Amino acid sequence: MDVRTKAITQAVRLLNAAHAQFKIISENGEEFGELEIVAAKTRTRRHNVFAASGYIPKIEAMQVGDVEVLESPETEDVKKFRSAVCGCAGRVFGNGNYTTLVNGNTIELLRVH
Repeated sequence: MDVRTKAITQAVRLLNAAHAQFKIISENGEEFGELEIVAAKTRTRRHNVFAASGYIPKIEAMQVGDVEVLESPETEDVKKFRSAVCGCAGRVFGNGNYTTLVNGNTIELLRVH
């Protein structure tokens, strides 16, 4: 038994005595404890697809009363694309200063304030 294994064994004894839940994986892959390890979820970024669409400058240039018709990319679900449009419009105009409508595969964006 090497010094690392001895230290892990002592830690396991202490954690068990404290009735703690734990999972220890040594550098050689040996596992101690019964706590399940769950892989971290990866987040997808809607903004990257939206930014690549080239619509951000069009939205930033809108004036009150302007309507912009934005076509959803074929690779995107129109509801997810609408979410990206609303996120951008909220950052540019402020929440409550625009309205959107899904019309087939397009999003109609109206700046109201």
